[in-house]
Amino acid sequence: MDKNHIHSHIVFNSVSYVDGKKYVSNKKTYAEIMRISDELCREYGLSVIVPSTQNKPLSYADWNSVQSGKKTYKQLIREDID
Repeated sequence: MDKNHIHSHIVFNSVSYVDGKKYVSNKKTYAEIMRISDELCREYGLSVIVPSTQNKPLSYADWNSVQSGKKTYKQLIREDID
């Protein structure tokens, strides 16, 4: 465990030994990996995170600003408008 919370790491060969095609990372393949991961977690009695429909996740840039105590560009714009 490399963090204070339980999570998984998925490691696989990026080139298929069956057909030699390289893995392409996009929303569709990400969703498929998440589906398989969730299926395995349910099969082994592990918890599955249910995405919230109310809160949109922060972008990395916004998350990084919050972590370093800075205001996000959206907060700065809101302040300018106000």
